[in-house]
Amino acid sequence: MNGEPAEQWQYDGHGWLREISHLSEGHRVAVHYGYDDKGRLTSERQTVKNPETGELLWQHETKQAYNEQGLANRVTPDSLPPVEWLTYGSGYLAGMKLGGTPRVEYTRDRLHRETGAQLWQHGRQ
Repeated sequence: MNGEPAEQWQYDGHGWLREISHLSEGHRVAVHYGYDDKGRLTSERQTVKNPETGELLWQHETKQAYNEQGLANRVTPDSLPPVEWLTYGSGYLAGMKLGGTPRVEYTRDRLHRETGAQLWQHGRQ
């Protein structure tokens, strides 16, 4: 479009996708990916730029974190508290926190089937 590629894909030396972008309504819309040394996704940043000037018009970033077992356990969007999920065993969901505050807790039977859920609202059960 106007001499600029409509869509672009960029990879790093590991072959990991670093950025994908396209033109939308005259703006360059892109998603940028960050990884740790184990190849796990650690950040996703979305941007909208003016393709003529390169001026950043909008952006949003979300960061991911992992527990000791290497399982994803936290996501933190821009300007919002982190959402954490608590797991056990091979990844069974035990509960979730928002900003460090418990919001839901699951109970399970011996076969790991959900038997109940307890929700918290505004710091209360």
